[in-house]
Amino acid sequence: MIGVLSLETHQPEYFNPQVIFEFLKLLATRIAVAIDNAHLYHVSQSQLTELEARNRELDAYSHTIAHDLKAPLNLAVFYASALLDLDGEDLPTRTRNI
Repeated sequence: MIGVLSLETHQPEYFNPQVIFEFLKLLATRIAVAIDNAHLYHVSQSQLTELEARNRELDAYSHTIAHDLKAPLNLAVFYASALLDLDGEDLPTRTRNI
């Protein structure tokens, strides 16, 4: 059993078919809203989990790209530094300032 629904009143014969129908219609509307909310919550949690996984993938990808770009740049800086150390005086001023 999930629950109990009990209707009580002090007025005799208050619960005629019309009152019961209106009450059940209101109850059904509220239950439908609760079910929709539960479904939306479930969908949003699924989407959140998927977005978190994608963010982790993007973060790992950005680290890989940064590493892949940094290595050639470090090599270029090393060679430029070596050129300046070896022949720095012989290079044109414009080339030395780059």
